[in-house]
Amino acid sequence: MEYRGKKSLDIMKTTAKRYNQWLVTQVKNHLKSPILDAGAGNGAFVELLLKDYLVYAIDQDLELATNLQKILPKEKAGYGDIEQAIYFFNKKKFKTIMCFNVLEHIKNDDKALLNLYNLLSHRGKLIILVPAHQWAYGEMDKEINHFRRYSKDSLKNLLENNHFTIISIKYLNMFGLLGWFVAGKIFKRKMVSAGQIGIFDKIMGLITILEKRIEPPVGLSIFAVCQKK
Repeated sequence: MEYRGKKSLDIMKTTAKRYNQWLVTQVKNHLKSPILDAGAGNGAFVELLLKDYLVYAIDQDLELATNLQKILPKEKAGYGDIEQAIYFFNKKKFKTIMCFNVLEHIKNDDKALLNLYNLLSHRGKLIILVPAHQWAYGEMDKEINHFRRYSKDSLKNLLENNHFTIISIKYLNMFGLLGWFVAGKIFKRKMVSAGQIGIFDKIMGLITILEKRIEPPVGLSIFAVCQKK
């Protein structure tokens, strides 16, 4: 299946470098090799992890999956469909799976989570990031083929129903939610511009300080760490 948000991925990779690094710092304490980036897109997070970890990457879009092989060896990157449990590797298990901004693109997210569970080794961890708050669903969600946005309760229930033990779950990026809502819901824009992302990335230091001190009650995303029983 072709992914419609490739331009947005490229903007985020080149313009939101502080934001991407911030997300990686959120997961550092939970990462163990081998790691699978499930739905790796253009490899923005793969490149941040490569120096310290053994990383594999899959994507459901054939073009993106092929391009991942420019970052990783062919035996570590390729096609993967977590909804249908079709992968380029053979029966491999992972100590950590990262699934960032992927689940919302999958019609049967329940099935996809069970398949991710089966890819984890004993006591392995799934680190997941999904868009938050269905009331913020707007034109930008439609443009990049989001089926839904999540609440903490809906994601928690989904994870627990698929046998995961939740270690932590929280909202991230309250200021990003405001920008997303205004652009996509009020002004009906289909994409955030590179300039807007650049401005946001420049204030990441302030956002980081604020969200370290006070856990936001709402956010652009929900970040969850869970473990295979």
